[in-house]
Amino acid sequence: MFIKKLYQYNKSLCVFFVSGTLFFLFINFKWGVVATPMLQFGMYSSVFHVKDTQVVYQAEVNENIIRNADVSLTNRDVLQVFSDYYEKQASVNEAAYATIKKYIGYTGLAGFMKKSNYQNDINDSMFVHWYKTKVETITGSQVHSLKLTKQNFVWNGNKLEPVGTASKLVEIGTQ
Repeated sequence: MFIKKLYQYNKSLCVFFVSGTLFFLFINFKWGVVATPMLQFGMYSSVFHVKDTQVVYQAEVNENIIRNADVSLTNRDVLQVFSDYYEKQASVNEAAYATIKKYIGYTGLAGFMKKSNYQNDINDSMFVHWYKTKVETITGSQVHSLKLTKQNFVWNGNKLEPVGTASKLVEIGTQ
């Protein structure tokens, strides 16, 4: 047994290891904080329900729309997910800080937290430069113009249909 061998090798290290393990178990049980990625089994334990409204980000490069069906799943994630993350970063920054501060507050160390350590400060120009580089890699061609829009869709039978008008997130090089 590992703990028995560790105890024979170094008693203080064994006490530290067992204490740390008990501490993480306590945090997970008492506060509901997932202390380690290995204990995050809850994300796999329920059915994923499709929402009525789906949000789709559409990239138009050099006046040609990149069809999500024409790119690999990984590249589709780059085009869709990171656009969504960028759009929501302000609210996510605030939520991350508030959540962590709540749990650190139990220890009495919340006063030492710096809000800047929990912020993602990506601005428009940084995102556009990164996104343009990724789109060039995905399409294999140089990007002269790029337009990124967000459109809501609803399921109608087996087909997604647009709802409302698309909102523009990013536009460079278009007239």
